[in-house]
Amino acid sequence: MFIMYDDIYINTDNINYAKILSETSQVIFYFGPTKDNEEGASVTLQFGDIYQITEFLESFHQNT
Repeated sequence: MFIMYDDIYINTDNINYAKILSETSQVIFYFGPTKDNEEGASVTLQFGDIYQITEFLESFHQNT
């Protein structure tokens, strides 16, 4: 499945894990062969505040 945020398409099947940085209102999705993300990639989404992150993750969870 794909989700879209701000013209970025993310293939949810390839996400290893996500990290939420509440201080900077960012969510980082990690892709790659290992949890340490060696030889992998990441996408950082910037949000206005933590409430936008909560809304996004709730809609993301409903669609997966």
